[in-house]
Amino acid sequence: MEILQIVPKLPPSISGVGDYALLIAKQLRATYGLESRLVIAGAHRNDDSLDGFAIEILGRHANALKSIVGRSDRVCLHYVGYGYQKRGCPIWLLRELTKWKSTNRATLVTVFHELFATGPIWSSSFWLSPVQKLIATKIARLSDAVVTNRQEYANMLSRMSPSGLAPVVLPVLSNVGEPATVKQYAERKPWLVLFGGDQWAEDALVLHANTIRAVCDQLELDRIVQIGSNLDFGFKTPRVEIMGVLPAAAISQILSQSKVGILNYYSGYLGKSGIFAAYCAHGVVPIFPVPNHSQADGLFHGQHYLLPNDLRTTGLESRLSLVAENVRRWYLGHNLKQTATTVAELLKI
Repeated sequence: MEILQIVPKLPPSISGVGDYALLIAKQLRATYGLESRLVIAGAHRNDDSLDGFAIEILGRHANALKSIVGRSDRVCLHYVGYGYQKRGCPIWLLRELTKWKSTNRATLVTVFHELFATGPIWSSSFWLSPVQKLIATKIARLSDAVVTNRQEYANMLSRMSPSGLAPVVLPVLSNVGEPATVKQYAERKPWLVLFGGDQWAEDALVLHANTIRAVCDQLELDRIVQIGSNLDFGFKTPRVEIMGVLPAAAISQILSQSKVGILNYYSGYLGKSGIFAAYCAHGVVPIFPVPNHSQADGLFHGQHYLLPNDLRTTGLESRLSLVAENVRRWYLGHNLKQTATTVAELLKI
């Protein structure tokens, strides 16, 4: 049996959505012996396979979609509007999926990685948001089942498609591995991990430099390991080891040894942060410079992340150990195996 997964891009292009689809494909193969055809709609590449999975290029043309998608009765669409059209309005995709669905009894599962954009009145996203929302709504209504990564997205989808649709919430996966076991907090090295691209590195080491110094002093950390960015922001104490872009296995090894990880993600959106997922999967204690209101996704201050002021207390190591256990437990509830199993069930495999 084979399923078809439609994505905007695939590795080695940098794409969290592409990583997600490939991880699901690998797990479905390992668990069910199920093969995936990976269909790229929005980018081009020269090779026709990836890790043993067939790749096809879907141009933004009706005939291409009809010929490729029409050969499968189980389709998983990974939806993020800007991945399929530069203004986030892939009308072509909606049109062709509507035609395909009207003449096929195939099962369509849509994973909504994002719904629609918002922005200030002078931005294009402000004016295009209604169109983006309409497209997402119609694709949701075409789908036999939908998955998304935030409870708030699920609530929106339910309101947008009120015909009995019950979205499944699965926060994003760690795309740098999921160790079977993790070290206890006390067994780890006194390292603080800063994981993310240039924007996240600058945010941490420039805007929140004093916070990071205070965290390192309080926890007696002697090293900051910077992963994902090669930029040097002149941070001197403690020393910063600039690792830059690394393979997933190397990142996993560093995370498995580190005590804490710094992160300042959009408030309320932790369920879609791959960096936070990686920390949780590896039992790294997340430290945030400011509160992040993601309670809707089961993530609470003091239980799943700490603030700098939380470190000024007695019994600190016990509390840090408990947070490490909590984030690991939260992640295991929707890890790769659980996520792939849910997708397989929704595809009626």
